[in-house]
Amino acid sequence: MVSIAIGGTMNNHIYQASLTVLTENGVPEELAKTASAIVASDDPSLPSLGRTVEDQQAIAEVVAHLNKGDEE
Repeated sequence: MVSIAIGGTMNNHIYQASLTVLTENGVPEELAKTASAIVASDDPSLPSLGRTVEDQQAIAEVVAHLNKGDEE
């Protein structure tokens, strides 16, 4: 695991897997990197997995991209 700026820990394997899947499915790279860092840092012991409102908005944006891809 790798330490991240917000003080939590990030699972690098989850980060890399998420980044690969998201970018392969049309999510812009910077958004995919942000979302992957969020998912890789989730803490199931915290409410909302420890995600901030900004984190939740970024994940919602990813879902919108993925749903748009399903419509094409």
